[in-house]
Amino acid sequence: EYKEDDSQAKETAKKLNEYWESKEKLLCLFYADSELDNISVDVATMPYLSKKDDEFLHYCNTILKRLDLLNDHSKRAFG
Repeated sequence: EYKEDDSQAKETAKKLNEYWESKEKLLCLFYADSELDNISVDVATMPYLSKKDDEFLHYCNTILKRLDLLNDHSKRAFG
């Protein structure tokens, strides 16, 4: 999406930030992990990086990896 239209990517990043903020409190009940804070900062930063190709794509990749780590942790912790 970013490569095709960076304004659409910026809008999607804003929606992701809103969604993350709405779910973060619930996640905090299950995870006492600084990784949630790191994800929050990265997600909040993304809309401001839409004109910076390398940084935006780096943040996308970083968030994906951090979410994968949380998912993997939840499988080990909760079965």
